[in-house]
Amino acid sequence: KYFDMGQISQIAASSFNGSAVITAVESGTSNPANIVASALELSTNGVAASSFEGVDSGSSTVYMPSALCNAFGGQNTAYAIQNTGTTTSNATVTFSNGNTVPLSIAPGAKQSVQGCAGGNPAGFSGSATITSPGGEIVVIGKVFGAGLSTAFVGASAGSDTLALPYVRWSESQYTSGTRQRAFVAIQNVGGAL
Repeated sequence: KYFDMGQISQIAASSFNGSAVITAVESGTSNPANIVASALELSTNGVAASSFEGVDSGSSTVYMPSALCNAFGGQNTAYAIQNTGTTTSNATVTFSNGNTVPLSIAPGAKQSVQGCAGGNPAGFSGSATITSPGGEIVVIGKVFGAGLSTAFVGASAGSDTLALPYVRWSESQYTSGTRQRAFVAIQNVGGAL
């Protein structure tokens, strides 16, 4: 099933900036049904889009491998942090340089945090860890600016091996628009490397 948010009267009648929870049950029963979802968000200032997957459960700790404040010629990050619990979440965004942003997020609601928040200086390039003691959160990150736009899901755990199916680089054909470039951000969420 596909939903165009602009075709839902309660959403289209206002400027909505929030979050959603999707649940499903088997037809004619009260049994839960398994679903997956993705979202596609169109850019407001160009021909670009960001896409990300739905997250099946929250976590009290979420890792964000990209945190940018006007870095690399104007790239920034933004995080959408959603409280998936039934009580208010007192979450904290802790950037890799030690700067923090405290948040109070109502049940089911979301708050946004920019990469320049918490006193991060222009040119900052790092990572962030978002914690919600006693509550569960999900986080979607975006990298935007300097002609770039992407989105990614925060991770609730690390691993010693990861697979990245889309890694591309073209020095000669990128500027002509016929090849892509990949940028990989790695965050250490364990011990010393």
